[in-house]
Amino acid sequence: MTKKKTIREQSIEELLAQLIILANNSLTKLEQLILKEVLIHNRTFEEITQTIRLPILRQKQLFNIAVKRIGKILSSVNENIPAYQALAEANEKLTATRQELASLQNSIKKRQELSPGLQELLATPLDTIKFSARVLNICAMNEMETLADIVRYSRKDFFNKRNIGLTSINEVEAFLTSQGLFWNMEI
Repeated sequence: MTKKKTIREQSIEELLAQLIILANNSLTKLEQLILKEVLIHNRTFEEITQTIRLPILRQKQLFNIAVKRIGKILSSVNENIPAYQALAEANEKLTATRQELASLQNSIKKRQELSPGLQELLATPLDTIKFSARVLNICAMNEMETLADIVRYSRKDFFNKRNIGLTSINEVEAFLTSQGLFWNMEI
């Protein structure tokens, strides 16, 4: 009666089998066979002698050579991990940049579709509008230069800016309403 293998033993066997497959190009068929018999099937070198007809000393030599080759493969994989991580990070940045570019292109397209009068109004510099010094300072700190920069924000997002209070929000909102503009405009 064969002993039932634990999940741990099964997992180790699967990992070892995958490792041998990974090293397939670096190992001879005989080395692969010896590794499988010893590591996966838990056979001794004496037991393997009956199958492959090699002296035990030669089996041990081939086993050690195969283990060293696998060790080299694993160390080269470890050396490449930082390069793969850097590549993945660069790919994420590229994807984010592409999304940002698409968003900007969409914004430009929508802005071109706006009427000339509305385009001119949205391009109005904030310092030419009669806003309080507090509103102008907050806008300057947040790199908002034109009316278009303000209307891109939702009321809540604008309210969350540092030093903005309800009075400032109401001041900006009253101006936007008087000009037929609103918060969170897609331009």
